[in-house]
Amino acid sequence: WPSGPGTLRGRGPNLPHHTMKKLLLALLAMGLGCSPLLAADVSLLLEGGAAAGQTTFTTTDQETGFLNQSLDHDTTGDAASVVLLATADSGFVFGLGYQSFKVKGQSAWVTLDSGSIAGISLDQIGARLTTDSMTVSGPFVSLGYSFGDSFRFAPQARLGFSNRYEVTRTADIFLELGPIRVEDSASETTTATGGTFAIALPVYWRLGPLTLGAMYQAMSAKATVTVDNETTEFTIHSAFQLVLGANF
Repeated sequence: WPSGPGTLRGRGPNLPHHTMKKLLLALLAMGLGCSPLLAADVSLLLEGGAAAGQTTFTTTDQETGFLNQSLDHDTTGDAASVVLLATADSGFVFGLGYQSFKVKGQSAWVTLDSGSIAGISLDQIGARLTTDSMTVSGPFVSLGYSFGDSFRFAPQARLGFSNRYEVTRTADIFLELGPIRVEDSASETTTATGGTFAIALPVYWRLGPLTLGAMYQAMSAKATVTVDNETTEFTIHSAFQLVLGANF
């Protein structure tokens, strides 16, 4: 455990490919209404802060069943993005940007007294799972509405497309039988391409040519690694970022 290379599936909103394509085309078409010619203003925003997620482990193997959901742990890390955001006179907001999230974390040691592996009775078995890194990065489109003038609340739906998912995990295990203790460790990196979805809740202060602000995102960015009868799910569920930008 793990016994071989896993299969990674990265996903955000669970939409069929043709539905995702139609949705992106519709967003782009609507975004034409926020072109610089029709927009009340355009801002280039840099967003940076922290991200949070979770890693869960499940198995149907009877010998390692004591690990089922016992290796779950929280993950934390960084969130960064840049977005060109246009706001129409009507208040409609449209943006195109690039995002990057990276989190990591580690479970506590999980032990079992008087267990067995491959039919061999042991005094103690222990395991630990480390999420060395889960990285999600790629382009996104943003669609929302802005309330206010110099002080603005601009809730948005952000849809990431063709984002790269990369997960590196490490499994540590020890076996004890009398005075004998055997330790082993195995690491694996897997990649995939998928989407993300987020509800972004930013507040902006427009100070002449500058924009300052803060933003919370409730996210759905998920990757699943499957090895035989073991499944590890990595998620990023939220982010908080500070905003600094230039107005045009």
